[in-house]
Order: sequence, then structure tokens, then C-alpha cells
Amino acid sequence: MQPALFGDERRRQINLGGASGAYSQSALLNQAKARRQERHALKQKQESAVKIQAWWRGVREAQYVRRDMRQALDRDITSLNALRCLVLVGQDEEALGKWSQSLDSAGAGAVFAPARDGSAASWLVLIRKASLMLCQSLSRNFQSPYAIHHVNILSTLLSPDAGRCALGLDGSQAATEISRYLVEHDYQQYLAQALRQVSLERKTQYAALPTLVQLLIAPFSLWQPATPTFDRAFLGFFTRILTIPLLPNRLPLESLARLSSSLPYSSLPALASHLPDLIALDMDSKVHLIANLVTFTAPRYAALPTTALATYLRILTALINTLPINALDPPSAQKAPKANVTPWRHDDSDDSDSDEPATQVTVVSTFAPPPQLPDVDNRTAKRLQTLQDGKHLASLLAATKAHSGARSWLVTYLLALTTVWPATREHVLSTILAHTGGTLVRELYRGYVRGSPLGREGSPGAVLDPAHAEAWPPLLLLADLYTQALLTMGDDEFFGAGRNPLTLDEVASFGRQLLVIAYTLYTREDQGGMVRADGSVLRCSYDGAREKITRCLTAIHARE
Repeated sequence: MQPALFGDERRRQINLGGASGAYSQSALLNQAKARRQERHALKQKQESAVKIQAWWRGVREAQYVRRDMRQALDRDITSLNALRCLVLVGQDEEALGKWSQSLDSAGAGAVFAPARDGSAASWLVLIRKASLMLCQSLSRNFQSPYAIHHVNILSTLLSPDAGRCALGLDGSQAATEISRYLVEHDYQQYLAQALRQVSLERKTQYAALPTLVQLLIAPFSLWQPATPTFDRAFLGFFTRILTIPLLPNRLPLESLARLSSSLPYSSLPALASHLPDLIALDMDSKVHLIANLVTFTAPRYAALPTTALATYLRILTALINTLPINALDPPSAQKAPKANVTPWRHDDSDDSDSDEPATQVTVVSTFAPPPQLPDVDNRTAKRLQTLQDGKHLASLLAATKAHSGARSWLVTYLLALTTVWPATREHVLSTILAHTGGTLVRELYRGYVRGSPLGREGSPGAVLDPAHAEAWPPLLLLADLYTQALLTMGDDEFFGAGRNPLTLDEVASFGRQLLVIAYTLYTREDQGGMVRADGSVLRCSYDGAREKITRCLTAIHARE
């Protein structure tokens, strides 16, 4: 090709549109996206830098303000302005300790002094917050030298007499308002954390411990039973305080006696509506709650009203029923649970003459891994032994005999105990038979089972009817008790009228009733289902119920 006319091949070609090159549309879009992301990242860095700088300036200013407030607090530590500065400063252990120490040294009058100058409303708002701060400080370090001053200030504020002496009638109202505020903010959890710090070997060295116990029971004297604050404080005592491991061992004897005698046992029915809260506790907390509750309540069975005793047994039953099988065993016992395990040995096989060991098969009801059992220490295990102790059972039998309204809950308690703690089953049943002489067997049959809709020949379907769930506990306990009684009853005693708690006609009627129930359960398809009853009342599968009834039937028919 010939060059153009007047062309200059040495002239440099200039592209006024930019660098030469072929760019696709996607490449151009990617470049634009990358530049947009760079701009966005740069903007975020700038905004973050501005926020950090503003935050740092705020922190510096807050430090300056807190420093000024601490100085104002030190200048007049007992004034209302000092109290306001203390609350605004927040959790400053040194400032809080100096304030409580100064007021404690000055006496109860100094605690209420800021409320006398026409500033009672402001003082009440501030002192409530300061009281909660004192509780939180105790939870962090109960061994602090300021702990004794903290509990003394709290005790003064929650004392109607101290407030009445300083402020007149308004002083007693101040105590109730401060108590209400503390209960609403769950102050018991902070005192519980303080109690958990108490060393079992050095409990007498905690000077603040006796006053701390008074703070635990203060709401029960400030509020009337059945009020919302009282009920909330009572529930908090159960869920926060009675769940502390080895609680009686952490308290000096005088404080333990004061705590035990000051609990409102007659108000136990207030907890009936809060059973789900107790059941929702973790497994270790429930074990310690059972141990501590029995320790405090057992000596007072005879003095409990009917409703309180019934609620107490209902609480124990609900807690025990939610524990894994064998959870209450002592540490030395085998902790691996054996739920519904049946060994089978093939001794009748053709090769039984072989020298090889016979095959042993274990039939299990589920392949799910066994639940983790709680780690029960020796002292707690010793307290749990009270549940199946002969004197304890005799005391319960005597108390429920005097209060017949609680008798049905004793039945559910005994059934729960022998189900969840199978190692005690034989001992518990034998103890009951020995203490009652068979009267409980007669009472269960004539008062509960004979008129029960379960096992009637005309209506076998009632066995599976959820409406009759309340009839199961007396029936199952009676089956266990009568089976145990037959183990030590000779034929002459069985057919005689001296030892057998039931007449022969009653035994025959009871046997027919059990036969109808057993046949119905054998023909049921779902043998692993649970008997339809409230889990807090009855914990038994249809398979387990059938086994109990069949065992009793076998023992009865062996005498015919």
C-alpha cells in the first residue's frame, strides 16, 4: 500500500480518547465496581475514625466528670449530693466502700439524714439504686473489708424500726419500698453469689455472714403473704438460695437456726403456681434444692398446715420426677443408669453342652445415650438419705394421717421416690409396711382403688383414658406395697385375718381388677408410651405399669 499524499510516516499517532486497547463491557463494569468499593471503604474508615475519636473524647470527659464526682463525694460523704454522685459514678468499689464505711460509723441517723431536708423523694430514688449496688459489690467480693459495712447499711435500710426512729412513719414505708426495688431486681442472686464464696472451713471468720442471713429473710417480715413482692421473694429464695450446694454447712449454727426458724413454711402454697420455674432449674440445682428443702422442713412436718404439707410433697414429687433414674445415688454407687433393662440367657439351646460361655443378651427400651447424672458430694448424699430414712417416712405418715388432705400427695411422693431411686425401693416399701402394719394398703384399696374407674370389667377402655390419670398413682403404689407384703407373708397368714390387710374377697376383687388392666395394657400397641398424667405427679410408662401389675398378679395367684 502506498502512503497517503503528503503523509508523514514518522509522525506519532495520538489517541485523544485515552490509552488504546480493547475493553469489554464486563471489564468496564468491574473497574467501576472496584472504584466504588474503594470509595466506600475509604468513607467507612473516615466515619469509623470520627466515631472512635468521639468515643475517646466521651471517655475522657466521663473520666473527668467521675473524678470531679469522687472529689465532691469525699468533701461531704454523708450528704444527698454525695449519694447522687455515688450513684452516677457507678460501680466504683473504693468510692462505695468509703461511703458505706462512713455511714456505718456515723450510725443509723446518718443513713436517713439526707431525707429530712424535704428531699425524701429524691433520697428514696437514689438510696434504692445504692442498695442494689451494695448487693452487687457483695457478690463480687464477700471477703472485702467493706463487706461488713455494706450489710450493715442494707440491714438499717430494711429495718422498719430504724427508719421509724429516724423519719417517723415514712421510715417504715421507705423500708418496704427499698425491699420492693431489691426484690424486683433479683437481689437474692447477688447474695447467693456471696454465699457461694463462703469457705466451709472458715465460715466463722466472715463477720458479715449473720447480717447477710437477715437480709435473706427481710422481705418475709416486711410484706404480707400472698402479695406479689412476698411471692416473688419466696420463689427467689427457693431458686437462688436453697439451690446453693451445702447451704447449711456454709452458715454458723446461730445463723442457720435463725434462717430455719424464720422461713414462712405456711406460705408454701404460694409456690404451687410456680412449679414450672422450679422444674426448669438445671439438674444439679434441683438435687441441692431437694437436699436443702428436706433439711429445713423435715423437723416441722407436724406443725405444717394441710395445704402447706400438700404443696411441700407436691414440690418434692415434681423435682424428683424430673431427675434421671439413679440420680440420687450416693457417689460410691454405680452411676450408670439401667432403665428398663432385661437380661436374657439362652440356657435351652442345643449346644448347651459346649464349653463356651452362654450368650447373654440385654434388651433395652431405647438406644438413646443415658443422661448425665449429677455429681453428688458425700455431704449432700447424706442429706438425700433422709428421703428414704425410716424416721422421716414415719414422720410423713404421721403428719399426713393428721392432715388427710395431703395423703394423696404422699402417695405420689412415695411412687416418685421408688421410681427414680430404685435402690431404695425395697427399703421404702418395707418401712411403710412396718410402720403402718398394713393399714396403708387397706386405705389405698378401700379409699382409692376399689372405686377407681381403672380395671372395671364393663369398661376396659378407661385404662387408657387420660381423664382417669389421677387414679394411677394409688393403684401402682398399692401394687408395689402388696407385692412386697406377700414376700414375707406365709400361706396361713395370707388366708387368715391377722396379717393380711385385705380380706379374701377384696383380694379376689383386686386381682380381677388388675387382670383387666394388665390385659388391656398387653393388647396396647404403643407399650413404651407414658401413662397420661402430669409429669410432675406421675412418671411411669405403660410398660412399667404393666410390669408392676403383672408382678402383683403373679404374687397373688401364687397363693391360690
